[in-house]
Amino acid sequence: NDLETTIKVNFFKGISCIEVSDYKEAINSLNKVLKSDTSLYRSQSHWYLALTWLKLNNIDMAKEHSIGLLSMIDITTL
Repeated sequence: NDLETTIKVNFFKGISCIEVSDYKEAINSLNKVLKSDTSLYRSQSHWYLALTWLKLNNIDMAKEHSIGLLSMIDITTL
């Protein structure tokens, strides 16, 4: 499926951009992943976005993505 491939590419591009400190591009790529309601990479994208915003000292955005990640966890399975 082309959409899922594009999402996967954006996810791994985002992680790669974090590794080379290209945070703006990382944020752009990972936000593209979040736009898909069906992606298996949504929770991981929230995680990496939270870390990226922390690196940029933007606590509010880091908190927003941390909350986004927590909202995806099914506590009944813990």
